[in-house]
Amino acid sequence: MGELANYITAYYYIVPAARAKIAKALVNTYNMSEKDAAKLLGVTQAAVSKYVSEKYSAKIKEIEAKIDQAIVDNYVSKVIAGSEEQVGRCICSICQSIHRFDCMIKSEDIGE
Repeated sequence: MGELANYITAYYYIVPAARAKIAKALVNTYNMSEKDAAKLLGVTQAAVSKYVSEKYSAKIKEIEAKIDQAIVDNYVSKVIAGSEEQVGRCICSICQSIHRFDCMIKSEDIGE
């Protein structure tokens, strides 16, 4: 599957896992509203609600568990301080920190 699998893994699994981890920090730790967290993350309020209530796939949960909380805490504290562009940087850092073989998907996961 090669490079395509890496992009698919990032798009469908790593980025949502990162968003879930960030959403939980914003809502649960910093008491941000789901609506405001959604705006920062570029998703709907319903998506943030799913992240906070953990109503998403086991594969995303598995990847989320591998995310270093220190990375999230570092960036989220900057977001809270008013630096909204840090959300994108946080997602990029999370993607770079997760070893690609730790969360590779199987071809049946993408319908091949």
